[in-house]
Amino acid sequence: MGGVVTLGAARLPLVRKRLDRIPDSVQEQVLVGQTGMRVRCAAETLSAEQIARYGSSFKRNQTFGVTAGVEYTVLGMLFTFDAPARGTGAYLVVPLEHDRVSTAPIVLFEVVDAAVPADWRVARSSDEVRMLPDEMQSPYFFDDLSEQEPSALQALRRVLSRSRGP
Repeated sequence: MGGVVTLGAARLPLVRKRLDRIPDSVQEQVLVGQTGMRVRCAAETLSAEQIARYGSSFKRNQTFGVTAGVEYTVLGMLFTFDAPARGTGAYLVVPLEHDRVSTAPIVLFEVVDAAVPADWRVARSSDEVRMLPDEMQSPYFFDDLSEQEPSALQALRRVLSRSRGP
């Protein structure tokens, strides 16, 4: 079950006591809600049926840069509505090598850990709903990242430093 649980200050010592057998690094992640969502890539491309579900505005023959069998930390989620090239569907934002990310259809993945990080925020535009950390909420973040803009690279590195990594 994903979600955010807020504990009152009085209950926090009780929670810490029950976590005494868990390594400190894991305790910190659990207590601050930073364990993050994890997925395993099940397929690298969409089937014809899956493409049809994304609708006529979905760009055919896309590649997403993900590798079957590899486990990824999810940096965010996008839900698109008749968006250019993306169509209508759900996407996961996952880290790739060399300061890049992939925005890949959720149907390419199996969920390993459904925990939603506490730092994700919801934002909406005319053709999508974004669940991303604040650093990635700019409407041009992904464009800036693909152009290796220093501010976007720094933002991505901050987000990655809080996550488990790819």
